[in-house]
Amino acid sequence: MKTYTLRKVDHSQKSELSADELRGMAKRGELNLEDEILPTGQTTWTVISNVEELKKYCHLAQQAGPRLFVEDITTMMRGLVPVIETRTGNGSGLVISRDGFVLTNRHVVDEDPSVLLHFHNGTSLRATVVHRSTEWDLAILKTPITHSNFYDLEARANRSPLHGEEVVVFGHPLGYEFSVATGHIANPKRIKDKDWNCGPFFVQLNATILPGNSGGPTVDRSGGLVGINTWIDRRASGIGFAIPGIEARNYFRRFRQDVADGKTLIPQVENIISPLRIPPDESIRAAILNLQRAKSINEFKESNEEKGMHWIIKWNQPALNIHIVLIHETEHSESVLLFDIPGEALDESEIKSATFFQELMDLSLALAPSHVSLIENNLPVIRTSRLTEGIEPIEVIGALEDVTISFKAFSDWILKRRENPQTSTKANGHRLDPKQSIELTLKELKKKKLISNFDINKVDEMTHWDVLWVKPKINIFITLTDETENRNSIFSADIMMNKIEPDQLESPEALRKFISISDRLAPSFVTLWDDKPVIRTTRIAAGLEPIEVRDSIFDVVNSFNAYQSMLEESEEENEEDEEDKE
Repeated sequence: MKTYTLRKVDHSQKSELSADELRGMAKRGELNLEDEILPTGQTTWTVISNVEELKKYCHLAQQAGPRLFVEDITTMMRGLVPVIETRTGNGSGLVISRDGFVLTNRHVVDEDPSVLLHFHNGTSLRATVVHRSTEWDLAILKTPITHSNFYDLEARANRSPLHGEEVVVFGHPLGYEFSVATGHIANPKRIKDKDWNCGPFFVQLNATILPGNSGGPTVDRSGGLVGINTWIDRRASGIGFAIPGIEARNYFRRFRQDVADGKTLIPQVENIISPLRIPPDESIRAAILNLQRAKSINEFKESNEEKGMHWIIKWNQPALNIHIVLIHETEHSESVLLFDIPGEALDESEIKSATFFQELMDLSLALAPSHVSLIENNLPVIRTSRLTEGIEPIEVIGALEDVTISFKAFSDWILKRRENPQTSTKANGHRLDPKQSIELTLKELKKKKLISNFDINKVDEMTHWDVLWVKPKINIFITLTDETENRNSIFSADIMMNKIEPDQLESPEALRKFISISDRLAPSFVTLWDDKPVIRTTRIAAGLEPIEVRDSIFDVVNSFNAYQSMLEESEEENEEDEEDKE
């Protein structure tokens, strides 16, 4: 980079000044007539001998603005460049107005009517695509809120970039969110073939631009807009192109005028907040394609099975096979997503060790929202599950990341345990009896502060535990029945609801609604006990493990919350029916 030495009239000197620093000094009034400038590599001083020459420096300074450190520019910009999540991938955007408009590339939003925006502070917003340019690869989104902090195009997109000028690129390349890159302007006006549906000319950059940077800004060292990143030449790295900032500003001006003239209509806020969500299978596919582009996964297989859809994903680091199962909604249960990673089968001696199960129980609780489940042939599976209603691609990716992190924690734990077998209690010949499993589970839940206390008592052929759950504050009644010659030993977890008045269940319609709610709570169900509805989960007690006890308790608590919500909905429907009759 070319530098200068400045010798002031008083013969004081400043060396190693860049052209930007000279312009900044001129802007601040620190250059005077008779000051001398010596470019690096030359031996002759150039004297600022006339007002016109001084004006030239001042004019350049006014165009360039003050030179900022990259970290200062990053602090200024990172809250203005959200991740744009679409059905088919992620891109970048730039918040450009107080009333919620966001600028991005037309190819980022493609044909999507609405997208999700994710900001640096952790908030997410729904945005609607309100305009697409026919001349440039640009589009405008509308969010439902006002933005106190935004990028003012009129103030910051008011000059043409200079050849060789330093620039800073913002965006989310390959899914690496809120990234920053630096470089230079290789050509301020690179002409491109007009049949390419993107724009007639571009700012060529030698900064690193990758998929995911599209729609994000490139700025100069004063924070002025150089351009909106739009495309790259895949034949070589470090060759990227941006739509000039002035053209982006002019496009937004024309859009504003069309809105004022009534040519472009902006949707109501409620239509932006609550658009139609995409189906769960599309969310899964979009998430998988995003991860494939980001090279987090190599390949995947999709199959349609009797109970739902199945995907097997080959995760890269660590190398894992992840199974996604979409279980379709039935009349007995809601639609559910399972994210599973099968582990190595456990040894027979391990599953007979009481200490092993106690440690496994503790680990499973620590992995929340994932947990360890045992399926056939003593195969451990690390599982994370989600309800499918309204699930977005970003939530699918989050669940996949959760389960991979949990699997690594499980693998590290079991490897360490096998390397140090002396830490384990000697394997005994029997599994824990059901009572031990329940006691162990309750102690662990209390240690984790999920329950505050529990009491135990024996009545006839049953053992009862009265458990005080913390959030929500409810009593869970656990019952273990002794085995008789007529039936096996049974484990049940119950939550008792408020008493239902007899007239509430007099009509067949009311009973049908009640039974319908019960069917939707599987594997829990609703039963009546002394006119009180009880949420219940039951299991055969033989071979009951602590993990199964824990899962049953979680099931019944989740079913309690769902039952409360469905009951409120049913009451609202009844009120509406009564109003219609009136």
